[in-house]
Amino acid sequence: MTSYIDSRLLAATRTRKIRNDIRGELPLSGLVLLLCSVAFGLARRDVAAGLVFGGAVLAAVCLPLPLLLRAGADLSPLGLELHGLRRRRLAWAEVQLLTAERSRGSVRVVVWTVRGERLPLRAPTLTRWTRRRDRYVDDLRAIEWYWHTYRG
Repeated sequence: MTSYIDSRLLAATRTRKIRNDIRGELPLSGLVLLLCSVAFGLARRDVAAGLVFGGAVLAAVCLPLPLLLRAGADLSPLGLELHGLRRRRLAWAEVQLLTAERSRGSVRVVVWTVRGERLPLRAPTLTRWTRRRDRYVDDLRAIEWYWHTYRG
């Protein structure tokens, strides 16, 4: 049987992935976009144009989805790896401050570096529509724990 400290050490040697789980909202938002486009077509008395418009909107929304689904951060004893349009690695010694800032109706974790750079993380975020607030809190505590433990 492992003790609490042993399990913490075991967890610390592994990389923890933090991602926003938006897969549950995707089918609903796709359906809403399609219904809005059909309503647009009905208002113009041309359902085919509404479906074409809806298809174009869905394509414009769905093409960047793989980037959104993989956006987030990986925590490891070596540092923080940020995923977004480009990857960025930060050693824990480069992180000066972690803050949670409110922006456009959501709460986002922001990393401040020793060079004064402000790096908002794409995950975890807390919005009005976040279903699992406890997951946000767990992710935030994990980031703080890794930072306090490994910053040197």
